[in-house]
Amino acid sequence: NQRAALWAIRELTPESEIKAGVAYKSDISIPIEHMAEFYHRAAAAAEAIAPGVRVFGFGHLGDGNLHYNLCIPRQGHPDFMALFPEFDTMLSGLLKQYGGSISAEHGIGQKKRHLLRDAKDATALAVMEAIKKALDPNGIMNPGKIL
Repeated sequence: NQRAALWAIRELTPESEIKAGVAYKSDISIPIEHMAEFYHRAAAAAEAIAPGVRVFGFGHLGDGNLHYNLCIPRQGHPDFMALFPEFDTMLSGLLKQYGGSISAEHGIGQKKRHLLRDAKDATALAVMEAIKKALDPNGIMNPGKIL
């Protein structure tokens, strides 16, 4: 049935990325009403940064969470990984325009941690720090991590 076929595509997408080459991975959230426009604008911006890049967008579209990953064949762009900070900046800027976030259900992660201060306001950051301090006053759990 159609539901099973769609689920199979979703489950096989990460595997397909591995076969496609080197992947830049992101886990973003964006208001559903802006999803399509964001997707196309981000794809055009990614293409301008790395011609030939392939977009793998999949995930929880119904709730505004999207795995927006970019792949290029291993032989296609030898310095593709060096472009990751540029992709971070591009996505972060576009997401801000649409009221989205650079982190969705998987959290910010270590690789995109540098984007958090740009993505969250001072109050949200202070609350995160207060929660961490309340739960871990001696800083022994998850040292060096945000939460």
